Amino acid sequence: MAGPVTLEIEPSWIWGTLEEATDEKGFALGGNVGVYFGRTPLRGWWVKGHVAFETFEASLTSPDGRLTVSERITSPLLGAMIGSSSIWGPDHARDGGFILTTGVGIGAALADPVELVAANASGTGGNRTEYYDGIGRLRFLGTVSIGAAF
Repeated sequence: MAGPVTLEIEPSWIWGTLEEATDEKGFALGGNVGVYFGRTPLRGWWVKGHVAFETFEASLTSPDGRLTVSERITSPLLGAMIGSSSIWGPDHARDGGFILTTGVGIGAALADPVELVAANASGTGGNRTEYYDGIGRLRFLGTVSIGAAF
């Protein structure tokens, strides 16, 4: 039996990247709609649908450092997560206490692929990166949170 429904809004900021010669700056705004299995809200297993929109400025620098190419990258994201929540306290069945929530999932960017190319000034060689292509379209979704419930 499915129990209580939750609605969540989650802003996030995008800064930097692990890829060499690439920089990203922007934000994402997402939301989750969750359903708990059981009759008690904020306790037990849940499934959440995830919807988000990300937008950021991507910059790619050529190997010789003379050319930087920038482009605004945007995409809606859709995904799903599964996880659980637990509450510990003096009388965790009634009065609340500390809450720990964990979950994992996967999402996908829906935008068309975008390619950035920054060539050397000499015209030979360069750097290339592509967003939302193949496996790059997929996003790991996860949550770990601790707080208070009352």
